[in-house]
Parts: sequence; structure tokens; C-alpha cells
Amino acid sequence: MSDYEKEHSQFVSIYVERLTENIKQHANDQMKLLDINLYDSFELNEELAQEITGYPSAFSAISGDHDTLVHFAEDYARVGIDQYDDLCKEALLDFLNLINGLFAVYLSQNNIHEVSLNAPTRDEKGLVLDAEQIGKIYAIPIEFPYGIVTFVLAEPRELTKLTKK
Repeated sequence: MSDYEKEHSQFVSIYVERLTENIKQHANDQMKLLDINLYDSFELNEELAQEITGYPSAFSAISGDHDTLVHFAEDYARVGIDQYDDLCKEALLDFLNLINGLFAVYLSQNNIHEVSLNAPTRDEKGLVLDAEQIGKIYAIPIEFPYGIVTFVLAEPRELTKLTKK
């Protein structure tokens, strides 16, 4: 395994560790991390995403069926979200920004990496991630009593090669 692969393996491991801890703290502690899968391609029906910039860079997203995402958004925001609408999507993006921000701070405080975040993005057209174009694509499924929310972490070679549906 090259130093590059070791570094990214550490990056992904830390991301998953911080993700699960922050879900428990800020959304719902009744969660279970399921098996993480590596994909050649992954389709997001709707883009709810954020780029992590620096070295290493990454692309993160949140995905799931609408009913499950509504429950998760309400777990996090606690403002009466009961449908998959703009408020729900904004709460999901806020959560993604929160966990990525806490991840970036953790990396910096522990002298592991210096990364930054772009603003979260939202696009109803969706997005197709292709490993041949961008690198490794990890799907991190988290099970809750009401369903599964999948967090996606892609370690792009070039973010400009992401393909809109």
C-alpha cells in the first residue's frame, strides 16, 4: 500500500469515526453504522453535498429515501420538519456542514491535515459519481429506527469531473 493510500485510509477512518460520534451527539444516538461499501459509481437522486478542499480533498453528500431524510432532519433540527421540502433540505445541508466542519477542526487540532469547506450545494437534478473519474467512492450507511441514511464520501482526483445527471 502506498503512502497516498494509507493517508486516505486514515482520512476515511477518521471521517467515519467523527461522523458517527457527531450523529450521536447532534441528531440521534439510536443509530447503527452498517458495512461501509466502496463503489465504482454512485448515483445521488438529488445533490445535497459539500466539497472538502485541501489535501486530501473530498466530496461529501447525504442520501436516502425522502421519508427517512425527513425524520433525520427533524432529529437534527427539532423544528417540526414533517415533509421533504426546502426546510428539510436546508436542515440536511446544515447537518452536513456541521459534521464536515467539526471533522476539519479535528484534523487541524490533531495536526493531521489542513482542509477547508466549500459552501454546501443543493441541486434537484442529482449527480452521478464515477470512481474512474474522481477516485474512491465510499457509501457510509447509518441505520436509525426509521430507516437508513447514507453518507457518501468521495476522494476526487479532480472535482471538476463530477457529472450532473
